This record gives sequence, C-alpha cells and structure tokens, in this order.
Amino acid sequence: MNIIFIAVTSVDGKMTKGVNPLVHEWTSSEDAKHFLNTRNEHNLIVMGSKTYDVVKPLAEKSRLRIILTRNPDNYAQEKVVGQIEFSSESVTALVKRMEKLGYQKMLLVAGQKVATDFFLANLVNEFWLTIEPKLFGMGNSLLTQEMEIDLELFSLEKLNEKGTLLLKYRVKKR
Repeated sequence: MNIIFIAVTSVDGKMTKGVNPLVHEWTSSEDAKHFLNTRNEHNLIVMGSKTYDVVKPLAEKSRLRIILTRNPDNYAQEKVVGQIEFSSESVTALVKRMEKLGYQKMLLVAGQKVATDFFLANLVNEFWLTIEPKLFGMGNSLLTQEMEIDLELFSLEKLNEKGTLLLKYRVKKR
C-alpha cells in the first residue's frame, strides 16, 4: 500500500501555533487548496482522534475515514458504516486489513502520535510537507520521539509569493 503522510508546519517545524490545534487559522489559502485537492484524490484517509476532534469531517460516500483512538467506544454515536470508522488496532494491523479490503493507497492526515507510530512501523512511503513562512517557537513538532528517517526530495513547489513551499519526499525504507 502506498501511504502518504501530509502535513503543514511553520519554518521552525511546528504543526500547531502554541497550544492552538486549529491549523487552518494560520495556514495559507494555497495550502488549503492543495490539501483539499489531495484529499479528493484519496478514498482512504487515516487520522488520530485529536485531529478528528478538531476537524470533525463530514461523512462522504466516496471515501472511508478511519480514526485511530484508544477508546473507539467513546465515538460509537459518530460512526457511519463505510464512511467514518473508529479503531484501536495497531497501525500495522490497520494497513493489513485495508490491503485485504483492496485499498492501494492511504492518505495519513495525522498529528504527532499517529505519525510517529506509522514512521516507527516503517509504513510511510511519501511525506508531503507544506512549510509556511512563519516562526512560532512553541507548538507541536511532527513526531513525539527521536528517530532518524532518511528522505529523498522528488518535488518542490512554491505555492505563493509569501514563500509557502510544498516539498514532496520519498521515504527511504530501513
């Protein structure tokens, strides 16, 4: 399965502005457009419960969203069969299950914890990073622990005149 992790950070590598989890409040309209276009090209999207709680995506018949959480029962009322699913399975088990169901690609739209789990399991194939020309000093980093992942740049695009950059990397497998 081809797994693409998509994220946006400030120049100093922060996914959030301080403790504010609302990324759309500080990212550019060009990044928002890029994200929506990318999302629309994928029929399987995975995120963590913290990301879900912030964005609360609408159910769509054209795609399945899986939200990883330690407590799927807490979201029982929000489940929509075939559209929004809550799971506590490991990332490896999730990928195997999705492959058995015929999915060939996955868009990972996640915060620190879920992204770290996918990278530690060596499951991410591509990392698409938008860098916004901002410095925050404080905020969440991309990952929750120290690790070394080698990347190979295959695309670089300037999204606007302010200097928002879209970098696309292949993850070198260990």
